[in-house]
Amino acid sequence: MKQSIIYYLFTLVVFSLVMVACQKIDAESFTPEDPSINFDQQHVTVGNDVEEIELEINANLPWRIRTDAAWITLIKANGTAGEKAKIAVQRNRTTEERTAHIIAYITDASQTELLLTQAAGDPPPDYTRHFYVKTSGTAGNDGLSWAAPTTLDKALDEVADGDFIHIAAGTYAPTTALTGGTASDLKEYTFEIRANVQIIGGYPTNAQEGAIADPENSPTVLSGNLGSDKARHVVAVTAVKAEDQEVSLKGLTIRDGNAGGSGNISVNGTNFSRAHGGGIIIGGAKVLIDNCQIIENTTANHAAGMYITNQAVVTIKNSSISKNSASVAASNGGGIWNDGSTLYIYNSTVSENRIGGVGGGVYALNTARTTYTYMYNVTIANNVTGIFGANSAAPGYYGRELSEGVMVNCTIYGNTAGGTGAGGGIRMHGSAKLNVFSSTITNNAGGTGSGIDMSATGTNEVNLFNTIVAGNTGAATQTAGNGITVSTSIVGSNVYDADGVVVAGATFDATTMLGSLGNHGGLTQTVLPIGTGNPALLYGLNLLQLQLLSINHNLEEDFVTQDQNDKSRTGKTVMGAALPL
Repeated sequence: MKQSIIYYLFTLVVFSLVMVACQKIDAESFTPEDPSINFDQQHVTVGNDVEEIELEINANLPWRIRTDAAWITLIKANGTAGEKAKIAVQRNRTTEERTAHIIAYITDASQTELLLTQAAGDPPPDYTRHFYVKTSGTAGNDGLSWAAPTTLDKALDEVADGDFIHIAAGTYAPTTALTGGTASDLKEYTFEIRANVQIIGGYPTNAQEGAIADPENSPTVLSGNLGSDKARHVVAVTAVKAEDQEVSLKGLTIRDGNAGGSGNISVNGTNFSRAHGGGIIIGGAKVLIDNCQIIENTTANHAAGMYITNQAVVTIKNSSISKNSASVAASNGGGIWNDGSTLYIYNSTVSENRIGGVGGGVYALNTARTTYTYMYNVTIANNVTGIFGANSAAPGYYGRELSEGVMVNCTIYGNTAGGTGAGGGIRMHGSAKLNVFSSTITNNAGGTGSGIDMSATGTNEVNLFNTIVAGNTGAATQTAGNGITVSTSIVGSNVYDADGVVVAGATFDATTMLGSLGNHGGLTQTVLPIGTGNPALLYGLNLLQLQLLSINHNLEEDFVTQDQNDKSRTGKTVMGAALPL
């Protein structure tokens, strides 16, 4: 028995040695196969509509594909010998034929190319069309009357520049993915605005011919709530700028989006980040937002409410960007992130947005190009940074690298920086500029510069004209850092003349000379100067001086010569955003 075991072990050892030797011989004698790859066809032609196609690849080794066209999505971009590639071709909305190159390769030295040609898009009609949408609408209807309403997704797919979409009251959720997105991923669903159209909400639920929009009594809600998930962007504006055209959104509530995820989706030359713009994301378009609410959107990354990028030009009027929030600590831009674009805001409110990082209300940042933000009669109030415990700055307005801003008749109130974060009302960083005219910055809380903080990074600049910066808390000084110039303004208890010299004998007390935030007759909440002997009522600029200021700084005079509540400043010399009652 013992001998049998020894013999068995000896045989096993010999067998193992033989196998190792054979493997060594095989490895040494192995010659790798020369890579060989080519498409079954060298030229493919497709129609102008959305299409998914498979491409036959003849290859003897694993392969990959790439393309030079943003309007082609790679569905199956790699495989092994014998497998097919799969791509999706976006709808051609132009009136010209277009081509793309698709390259299949094993190595850089072993590749093949296919030319894909897509037919020209159908020319739009030479007349303006009006589409009508109801919650009861169907994709089978043409949507050209209230009697035959269609769905919002169908209307958005059909419209061309200059058309209108009228939407009845109700709640609408998207059912299609962003162009180039993953059709099976609910998070990619969005109301994509591809053309320069006017979209008007607020019509009665059962609207008939002649119906008039009344958003206050017939709310039209675009919601990212998809049941089992939420859309990353409730609305995505991908329309290309066109002469004398713009996208117009009126009478809509945009809510329940949840930005987050990795990567971008390229549409019309703009990279639409999955991680930005829970409510609305705008790339490279010209857009008017009027009488809209962008509320209660979230982000698992940045820009919970609105993200504007790629040199877009956006005008916001009579609207509210409020109660948007982040679910992670490393999050910036609670209400609006203006990224390298031009933004005009009129008679609107940015309030109660909450973020883990910086820029609670308005965040202006792009490191490569100038970001322009113009604010007239705007209230930025009660926004919070550092909601997860970090020392996070700038809960109100944060102007960063290369940003340039203007505030006229603005109220910056009750914004709270996280922990010891700087700049409760305004913070500037990285050579940013801001001119502030006839505005009130009060009751904000920040670790340094409770009203305005100037970072030591870059050469930052803030110029105050006819403005009050007082009653802010959390720091010993109302302003901190270099680069602030003061002209005919109040900072803390000091009153300054046009040359920036303290006016002797004039003292300001915010606790008795400023009221609380409230409705005082305008479209936004404001803070009024109160009390007798108030230097804010005595030492401000008169009408002629304001008119000259408007000319010298290229401001819109109609706003400069009135207060935030649209009261005329004629015969007044009042500092701050609002005249007394």
